[in-house]
Amino acid sequence: MSPSRVFYGWWVTLAFSVMVFVSAGVRHAVGPFLKPMVADLGVDRGAFSLVIALGLLLYGAFMPWIGSLTDRFGARMVTAAGSVLLAAALALTSLCHNLWQLALVYGLLASLGLACTGPVVANAVVTRWFVRRRGTAVSLLGSAAMTGMSLLVPVVAWLIVTYGWRATYVMMGAAVLLGMLPLCLFVVRETPEAMGLGPDGDPAVAGAAAAAAATRTPAGSAVRTVAFWQLGGSFFTCGFSMALVAAHGVPMLTDHGYTPIFASWVIGVIANQVWSIAGNDDRPNTSAFFTQYFINYNLPDAWYLTSAPIITADWQASPGNKWTVPVGGGFGKVFRIGKLPFNANCGYYANVVRPDPGADWTLRLQIALLLPKSIFQ
Repeated sequence: MSPSRVFYGWWVTLAFSVMVFVSAGVRHAVGPFLKPMVADLGVDRGAFSLVIALGLLLYGAFMPWIGSLTDRFGARMVTAAGSVLLAAALALTSLCHNLWQLALVYGLLASLGLACTGPVVANAVVTRWFVRRRGTAVSLLGSAAMTGMSLLVPVVAWLIVTYGWRATYVMMGAAVLLGMLPLCLFVVRETPEAMGLGPDGDPAVAGAAAAAAATRTPAGSAVRTVAFWQLGGSFFTCGFSMALVAAHGVPMLTDHGYTPIFASWVIGVIANQVWSIAGNDDRPNTSAFFTQYFINYNLPDAWYLTSAPIITADWQASPGNKWTVPVGGGFGKVFRIGKLPFNANCGYYANVVRPDPGADWTLRLQIALLLPKSIFQ
């Protein structure tokens, strides 16, 4: 294959970033649908939430199977079939008139389609295309997922307010079919060796693909390692807390008088970039990036669930050592000592992307004094 100015692995990463953006956004956009669907279908929130819980359970249960299908049939076939299935399931959801239809179409079929187009397939393929730049590529997938959760929820809320929930599901299905299927068919490729390339754009080495396949860790061996359960526990904590917010955050806020569109934006993000612009020549330049999203779900008695990982990048570091991307979450409580209010929380975060000298995980303990407004008056 003739050399290209842009390594084809970045096009594969971009295609999967779009898929993960849409897949994560669709999966977390259930909150704006809850109240109009409950009213239209004549069910209570508990019954509707049971369908959502079923979908999340099946979404997780399908993941190992989807991984094995990807190894057997390839990512192009799995993601293309998943895109068609997800698009059909979303469109069929608009035709549901009772709970069992919703459980079959949204709880089962949509969950299978989301699993086929989700992060398992994306990470498995993208990591084959990179070695030195693997951390950067994988972090792009994580950023795409978080962006999809943040941006698609208010868009969906606006569509529901403007066109109704049934028409919104039809439009979502059409967007998935037209936006994702061409990427699966025409952009996604399994390995760089299949295109006469090597990882990171290096020259292809004979037998490299077979050697890479031979070094993969079997699932039976992985489950016997501590790292596997650390990652599994952190993903469970993060997914559990975010699923609660996704399903019930918007309805709870609208119950308190906020509009659906405003309520969908109650997810916080802070970010900054630091540069060095002056100083002695013998000191190294500084170019560092920091971002933190924070999601809280309030529980009775001032308890809450939280996920607030701190994602950093050192642009001066060597390739593959720039990013630190933690995943996890925890819990907290607001309480009083005497008349003074305090906020304390504890969280566990596994660094799924980290530089070579970086830590595998972080345990964060925080306590803050909440100064009442009356002190400043």
